[in-house]
Amino acid sequence: MLEYNFIFKKGILFIRLRGEINKITSKIIKEEIDPLIEENGIRNVVLNVSGINSIDNYGLATIYESYQKLNKKNSNISLCSIPLDLRKKFDFLLKYIKEREDEKTILLKI
Repeated sequence: MLEYNFIFKKGILFIRLRGEINKITSKIIKEEIDPLIEENGIRNVVLNVSGINSIDNYGLATIYESYQKLNKKNSNISLCSIPLDLRKKFDFLLKYIKEREDEKTILLKI
């Protein structure tokens, strides 16, 4: 199961993900979150993954696809609060997507 909520602050959309990102739940990102970003012309997105307890290759690929879409539109996507036990799985994404500390630190630096 994948749950999310979001908040828009200082020009940044923070999306907080909780649960599992896998073949089945990655559809939520494709069908709900990606359109939300596109329809509202959001330029800066931070995925807070602190609540993720597992992610498979489908989940990683879905986040990478979101990155590609945003990158083509000169928008930015970052990851924050990566759980230590999932760090190795996220290493692939970190070759392309910036890692930020946490939401509070991001807002303080703006």
